[in-house]
Amino acid sequence: MLAFASYEYGRNARATTAAGMDFFYWKARVVRGLLVAVSDGVLAWIIWMTATKRAFVVRKATAERVEECNRVLEGVLGKLRGLGAVRNVVFRDTALRGRVERYWVNEEGMMRSVLEEREVVSALAGVLQGADVDRLNREAEGFVDSVLGQVQAVNENG
Repeated sequence: MLAFASYEYGRNARATTAAGMDFFYWKARVVRGLLVAVSDGVLAWIIWMTATKRAFVVRKATAERVEECNRVLEGVLGKLRGLGAVRNVVFRDTALRGRVERYWVNEEGMMRSVLEEREVVSALAGVLQGADVDRLNREAEGFVDSVLGQVQAVNENG
């Protein structure tokens, strides 16, 4: 398109009007800028695709994913067992059990007073009017069925 080596520079020397001149320098600057912008756009798109894991993603093997899930579940199980131990200690001690009961009594009273405020009542009414309860129930049932189906499939295979 624009070749520096084959450009006839003498043509502008013979031009008598501005309309007869070839503005090669400015055309070259515009084309160079457009090419840089296009290449930057392509590189940005590739980086974005890679960063969002839409391209160039190496999928983990099924065994690795199962092993990773098992590690996470073992960590959660350990935390739940620790929580159970703390809960047992709290409920065996009379003073700590009384503090826990007082906390939940105070929490209930505080939440009741918050939910009785006029602004909160009107906001909840607005949300409930705009909500499609049947659609929400169908979505929740679909989610629960998919999770239970996956658990059942793992139990059958494992």
